[in-house]
Amino acid sequence: MWTEKEKMKDKRNRYLKPEFKRLFIERNIQVIALMVTLGIITKIYHSVQTDKLCEIQKLLQDKYNTPNYEMINLLFILSYKEINIDEFKHLIRKYNDTKNIWALKTLSLFLQSYMNTHHLDYKLKQQICVLLEIEYKQGKC
Repeated sequence: MWTEKEKMKDKRNRYLKPEFKRLFIERNIQVIALMVTLGIITKIYHSVQTDKLCEIQKLLQDKYNTPNYEMINLLFILSYKEINIDEFKHLIRKYNDTKNIWALKTLSLFLQSYMNTHHLDYKLKQQICVLLEIEYKQGKC
C-alpha cells in the first residue's frame, strides 16, 4: 500500500518526465502558432476588407494558389458572397490530400466562428458540420 505522500510524489514525477515535458511544450507551441496564423490572416483581411476587392482577391488566389490566399478569399466569401458549400468541400479535400493540418484547422475555426455569429438555415449548418466532422445539434448553435 502506498501512503498519500508516496502517491503525490509519484504523480509529480510522472509530470516531470522528459517525454511529458516535451509533449506539453510541443502542444503549446502548436496552439500559439495556430493563433498567430489566425491573427495574421484576419489582420490582412481586415486591412483590405471591401467588397470592391472580392474579384481582385480571387485573381490573387488563382495566381498564387497558397492556403494563405485561400483563407483570405474564404473570409471575403463569408463576408460578401453567397456561401457555396462546394468551395468548402474542395478546400477540405485539397488540404486532406496534402495533409495540411494547419490549413484544415484554420478553415475549421473560421467556419465555426462564422456559424456561431451568423444566422444560417439548418440545412447549411448541418452540411458545414458534416464537412468539418463535428456534431451539430439543432438549437445549440
